[in-house]
Amino acid sequence: MRNIGEIKTQGDMQKVFSLALNGEPVVISSDANENFVVLSEDVFAKLQNDLYFAKIDRSIKQEEEGLFVVKTMEELEAMEK
Repeated sequence: MRNIGEIKTQGDMQKVFSLALNGEPVVISSDANENFVVLSEDVFAKLQNDLYFAKIDRSIKQEEEGLFVVKTMEELEAMEK
């Protein structure tokens, strides 16, 4: 991950976009001590995919540990009333 301070010129932005499009996330620091991250759409999609599968893995582990509560549709409908 590359850190970049202020972006002052269009050339700076082109550098940021070039790095991001080549798969390298770029952190842009602001004067207000807030950081922004620029990533390519491919990197973002991979992160989203990884998060999704991490949630599925966690759910499988919870089920294996007996932490699920299983209800039939009839039980759920009865609870609704």
